[in-house]
Amino acid sequence: MKTPVKCKETTKKTQPSLPVVFFVLALFWSFSPILATAENWDHYRGWEVTSFEVTGIPEDIPSGFQVKLALHGYRSLFKIKRPPFKTILLAEDLARIRLHLAQQGYPQAKTFPTAELDFEARQMSLIIEIQPGKPVVIGQLALDGWPERVAYPDTGESGFLHEGRLFQDEVIQTAAKYLTSVLQDSGFESARVSPRLGSYFDGEVSLYFDVDAGTYSIIDSVKVVGCSDDLVPVALRVMDLDPGKEYSAEKMRLAALDLRGTQLFGHVEIGTENMEPGHLMAVAKLEDARMRAWRAGIGTWSDNPILGRLEWSHNNLFSHGIGSRVGGTFGTHEARLGAEVFWLGWLTPRSRTSFGLRVENEREDSYKSLEKRAELLQAFRPNLRDMWKIGTAISFVNVETYTPDPDEAPDAQGPLWELWSDWKWDRTDDPINPTLGYNIKISLTVAPPIGFTESPYVQAQFDGVRFYSLQKNIVLGGRIRAGGSHSLGDSGDLLANRRFYAGGFNTMRGYTRRQLGPMDNAGEPRGGKFVALAGVELRFPLLWLFNGALFFDSGQVWREASDISTDDYSGAVGMALDLSTPLGPLRLNYAANIVNRQADESREMWTFGIGYPW
Repeated sequence: MKTPVKCKETTKKTQPSLPVVFFVLALFWSFSPILATAENWDHYRGWEVTSFEVTGIPEDIPSGFQVKLALHGYRSLFKIKRPPFKTILLAEDLARIRLHLAQQGYPQAKTFPTAELDFEARQMSLIIEIQPGKPVVIGQLALDGWPERVAYPDTGESGFLHEGRLFQDEVIQTAAKYLTSVLQDSGFESARVSPRLGSYFDGEVSLYFDVDAGTYSIIDSVKVVGCSDDLVPVALRVMDLDPGKEYSAEKMRLAALDLRGTQLFGHVEIGTENMEPGHLMAVAKLEDARMRAWRAGIGTWSDNPILGRLEWSHNNLFSHGIGSRVGGTFGTHEARLGAEVFWLGWLTPRSRTSFGLRVENEREDSYKSLEKRAELLQAFRPNLRDMWKIGTAISFVNVETYTPDPDEAPDAQGPLWELWSDWKWDRTDDPINPTLGYNIKISLTVAPPIGFTESPYVQAQFDGVRFYSLQKNIVLGGRIRAGGSHSLGDSGDLLANRRFYAGGFNTMRGYTRRQLGPMDNAGEPRGGKFVALAGVELRFPLLWLFNGALFFDSGQVWREASDISTDDYSGAVGMALDLSTPLGPLRLNYAANIVNRQADESREMWTFGIGYPW
């Protein structure tokens, strides 16, 4: 037999008019008596809570707070576990709900718990209905004490506050922090901003920010202590704190991050010392990091069934921040061995310069190549997430195609001079597990038809990825890749190891490695001058550390521009299973080709990889 049980809380009706009264009543409503007949609920102590639901949540309040309630329980491997029912747990959950609603602009909210009971099984289904009441919004908004030398901030434009917005505690505190940071980045090191309530009338409350800017200060000098003497000039160059400039908390923070990014310092602490009113000394307290490191690893994934890496590096081998790295990678289809010297802050404080020598050996189904390469690379980092690289290299390339076409570039091609540039913008919320934002990469390579270059060409590639957060832990992602090449001078075709290829875990999951696109006379992948790839993927949580995904991949590689046709596009649908690990997700993909499947290609394909495909 199931019997509905209802119980209402008791509240006092009060019309607040002053800020103190407003907060006292909000606190009172948050902890007022929870159940008028609480003894009725005590009869069900120890019963199993089979379901728990909160209804009536205002649309302008995020609903995720329910997971923090005791009776909501938590998700185990196969089901949701909830504690046995206790009146005190219900009372605490109701208090948490009302306190949360008060902080979100609904201080007069009421909660009405209802239970459906099964006496024979000693089970109950709980439903908590919310009646939010009239919300409190911001009426008048003003700043008191803002310094004249700093531009008056537009809090509405910044997205924090505006008149008529719901009175939410978190938003107000965020606005106070934002205003404080504006002042601290404009020379006022000790600035403080505190919110204050004014009058309250008919659901509107006046909000003021009391500003204590303090003394305007400039940085007169910069001192580095604690590290090796040869690294002091490097630290000063990387910090880029010019004496005579106004104090900026953000610039001090970025200077500390830049110092850590050099990997030369194990401990970084940047602060200030008062020399006299309005004049500061920036002090960087540093400790040398461990300079030598060995790195080794071995992995497997579809694009290279076995790939191992071994590397030794010394970040300050030649002192003054000049380091060296020696290492190699060895895999099923490739082997690389090289050494490089690198140094920091040569052209700009956030730049890295390197010069390296490398030998690369590729063993593919349609060709093999041996390349001896010397390259000079300059990397610029305008901020922590973006990168611009420019470089030049001289290579001696020997490519042997097993079944060459008549217009293939000849074997033993000889020297090749290349110049290239890469731009990368990262606007995602997390570089490892992105759920929102985008990243873009543009690459351009030119081997000019001058001097000793025997196989000149030009090549460009665009990669773009966009992520949308649909609901909690549900992410929709999309990617586009477009690339094109053109042979220059008398070169008949691109070198085989400079062409575009597709198929595999990171490109088109409906095909095995490099199997999408033109084939040679023996039916092996020969690559092409043009590529277009597109994909969409929906990622969602499953159980425990497992996540799932549904995806659609499409694309094609064309030998020449005249071959490009949308009729050639291949497409595959599939699903993926991810296991979250500290190294990133371990992923198993299943794909089925549904558009333009080639006769010799399997209809179904399994791939395995570490990390997300894009």
